[in-house]
Amino acid sequence: MRLSAPRLAVSAAVIGTAAVTASVAFAAAGPGDPAPVTKAGAPTATSDPVVHTFSDISTSAVEQYWTPARMRAAKPVSLPKTVQGTAATPVAEASAQTGDVPAAPVGGTVASGDVSTAAVVGAKQWSNQKSGIARTTGRIYFSRGGSDYVCSGTVVNAANKRTVWTAAHCLHSGGPKGVWHRNVLFVPGYRDGKSPLGRYAGLHGAVTPQWVNSTNANYRFAHDLATFTVGNSGGKRVQARTGAQGIVWGYKKRTYAMRAFGYPVVFLPSNKRTQGHRLYYCSGTTKGIRFHAKAPVSMSLACTMGGGASGGSWLYGMNSKGWGKVAGVNSTHSTQDNRMFSPYQGAAAQKLYNYIKNR
Repeated sequence: MRLSAPRLAVSAAVIGTAAVTASVAFAAAGPGDPAPVTKAGAPTATSDPVVHTFSDISTSAVEQYWTPARMRAAKPVSLPKTVQGTAATPVAEASAQTGDVPAAPVGGTVASGDVSTAAVVGAKQWSNQKSGIARTTGRIYFSRGGSDYVCSGTVVNAANKRTVWTAAHCLHSGGPKGVWHRNVLFVPGYRDGKSPLGRYAGLHGAVTPQWVNSTNANYRFAHDLATFTVGNSGGKRVQARTGAQGIVWGYKKRTYAMRAFGYPVVFLPSNKRTQGHRLYYCSGTTKGIRFHAKAPVSMSLACTMGGGASGGSWLYGMNSKGWGKVAGVNSTHSTQDNRMFSPYQGAAAQKLYNYIKNR
């Protein structure tokens, strides 16, 4: 199934020529074979994902690290404050084939009154905890440089039944000198400090090669996509408990009806605090925006979710029980208005998924 654009959709060829004029703040906390690496650990030039093993099959140390106190104290990660865009003609992705994977619902999900076509710009709490999106969306916890941070992520349908989709900056700090994060933990259905569906330690991670290889922040954040597998909790794989959202890549337009989900710590651009430990959402129609002349046209959505929401899904075609397909992730946010941004899921997303699905 392909993403279908509304009748009045503006093509990426037109909207991609607009310059990004607003400063952008990062809304972080928050297939095949592995990419070859040098002896020093720096990735070589390749189109394959850059991969990493977070821990061995015994994940108890990660689970023990994340005490209730550490989880409460984890904060959004500090990232560069601005990214500047430039006008450019869109570059076609010849290697991006349209593809999709259907959602895999589990029993017990309940239809929600929150499902509406009306635009929601000011992020609202998602109230239906028995919906598919509340079960599959969770908080991601990680450590870097001696501090603890939060992001968001989503379980997506894969053969391994243990795949989480998120933003690259939730797993790796970015650039050739960047580092992989440690103590990665995923908590689906998180709410008010509780973990009703288990706690799952990260195993294998993969980010786009552009995220690691490029020294240009604009180019990197146009490829801010990642995925990782998680260990079992209580003897079960995460998808067996949560179900899984579908996922799509290679869609041709940039104007679609979407819903974005995540666990923001603050609202942007106001920087006012949210409740902090609950799932929020926005909805509306996306538009195209370009951050780099040689990168695919990204998407924007009017939404006030800020730090902590990074990596949360942009869901297309969500039904009344909260099941749909992930078409993007919360990545960056304007510091001057309410626009939030997602990278385009094209060839790089396809390779990430194909790498991780059988891990």
